[in-house]
Formats: sequence, structure tokens, C-alpha cells
Amino acid sequence: MHHFPDQAQAVAELVRTLAPGGRIVVQEPNENRWTGKAVALGEKLLGMRSRFLPAEVIKAMLTTHGLRVSIEGGSGFNVWVTSERAVGKAGAQCLLPGRTGTCVHSFWKECDGQ
Repeated sequence: MHHFPDQAQAVAELVRTLAPGGRIVVQEPNENRWTGKAVALGEKLLGMRSRFLPAEVIKAMLTTHGLRVSIEGGSGFNVWVTSERAVGKAGAQCLLPGRTGTCVHSFWKECDGQ
């Protein structure tokens, strides 16, 4: 994520192309650890124009697009921001390929049909 010049546009495009039930996983150096800060400093010294965002900011960017988002890790070098697009609204027609019936959960790949 930190290499995209327009991170908001990159997130919007990722979400636009995400299939129902699909996931986005963003792995970034943990900016709260000295190792993550060292990576950010090194890339800055190399003139890479990287822009590191806190995991909470990435989570907020993904959440605004209606994804369910969680942050994992944080105690080591990397942090992962994972997000998932809803399959459909509970009670709506299932959107998963090859499935029929109605969705019983909005975020899980479970339907009452085959």
C-alpha cells in the first residue's frame, strides 16, 4: 500500500474489482515498531516517495467502502489489514457462482441453497 501514489484511488479500485465474498489483505511494515520505522526511514532516504499509513487509517479507508475489516499482527515486523466483501444481504439472492437460494449471512459464504 505504501508504494501507491494515490492510496485512496488504489483502495477504490481494489474494492471495485472485488467479487462478492472476496477478500483484500494488505501487509505493511508495522509503523509502531522500530523495524517498521527503519523501513520507512530507509525508503525516504532512497527517495522512494513511500507513504506509510497506520493500520487504523487503512482500516478506515476499507470500511468506508462497506467491507468488514480487521487488523491482525502488530507485535512483529508486519501488520495485516484484512477485509471481506459481503456475499449479499441476508435474505437476498445468493451472488456466489454456482449457488442458488438465498443468503443466510451477509458476510459468510453460506446459503440455504446448493
